[in-house]
Amino acid sequence: MNVEFHPEASAEFSGAVDYYEERRSEVSDRFRDQIRRIVSHLRSRPDLGWPHLAETRMERVPGFPYGVIFLVETDCVRILAVAHFSRRFDYWFDRRSQ
Repeated sequence: MNVEFHPEASAEFSGAVDYYEERRSEVSDRFRDQIRRIVSHLRSRPDLGWPHLAETRMERVPGFPYGVIFLVETDCVRILAVAHFSRRFDYWFDRRSQ
């Protein structure tokens, strides 16, 4: 199954990688690897994670205060947010229809 990032989710991912890179490149690499692992698993197991808001699902990023929020569609998994847990829990909600 294809996995696609919403443009804003892609920007969140890049921003988090940059943030960690400024502090320690090893942490940035680990964060990037965890997101890639989640994406890889979503290709074969779109039921990963647990039910979230409005028919979405969420998978926690191990070792980081982030969750990957995604929507399973007929032919792809659409990642709507790479959400830091300190953000309002539904800030990404309008991305479902974009």
